[in-house]
Amino acid sequence: MLSRRAVVTLIATSPLAAMAGTETVPQTTVKIRTPEQVAFRSLALLAVVRHALAHPGVSAWVKAHQVTAYLSRSEAAFLKSVKPPRQERIAFSWRSEALVPLLWALHQIDKMPPPNTQMDMAGVVNSSGIWSSPAAFVTSAKLRSRDALLDARQDAQEANWRARDARIHGRPTPPDLDAGIIQERHHGLNWLAGDSGDDWDFVSTDT
Repeated sequence: MLSRRAVVTLIATSPLAAMAGTETVPQTTVKIRTPEQVAFRSLALLAVVRHALAHPGVSAWVKAHQVTAYLSRSEAAFLKSVKPPRQERIAFSWRSEALVPLLWALHQIDKMPPPNTQMDMAGVVNSSGIWSSPAAFVTSAKLRSRDALLDARQDAQEANWRARDARIHGRPTPPDLDAGIIQERHHGLNWLAGDSGDDWDFVSTDT
């Protein structure tokens, strides 16, 4: 049976869709990140989230586990700040929701939380060993199927479009969505799909 994403892709690439001016990026051009890349990106996100929440020992942890090379430019600058401004701390704390789909992709979360529900990361961090045993976390990393990852990305894109469409037209955000949550998850999934370039800071979340 075809996945929902595959059905949507077939419809979008059909001759009738082309006549109507509807196009989509062929799924065969999407290059999924490797398990190791996703694992190290998860470590980087966890570091900035914990720094934003004033957890002790983050800088030492980053150096000890060779995470520095996987930080984006903005993340590296943020971690160098001993007392970052409040707005920066808030912004980087929201990266916990970008981390959610990566941990889900690595089988550390059984089911993606609803797009209006923040993830309680404490239990996931403890059970996954991402903080206590980062080397083992990386070496044991395995990704879900390509279809599952692309289905999740399409769900995030559609949810983000719904939230933006409501804002553009002056309507309340649909109750089954949280604009902040879905923006971050869409960011994470677009990076994971590998079609937005290598720089985390400039991943597109266009809808």
